[in-house]
Amino acid sequence: MLGLATRFFAALFALLMIRATLKVKFSVGLLGNGQMAGYELDLAFLAMALYLVINGSKLLSVSSLIFKKSSNELTKAS
Repeated sequence: MLGLATRFFAALFALLMIRATLKVKFSVGLLGNGQMAGYELDLAFLAMALYLVINGSKLLSVSSLIFKKSSNELTKAS
């Protein structure tokens, strides 16, 4: 929620969503069977987590505030 180690926690969440989808919801189907919801929402959460793993949270995160000084030094060096 604060944006601290976003990529790490998003990767853990992605693994959790993959395992939960395969173990619980895969047999129900994508849209469900009328009694139980399918795994379409789980796939949406997985896509969001993978996006955060790839891009991270750059704009409003604690990590960007903490490590901002070191990233500025790197841009000045190049």
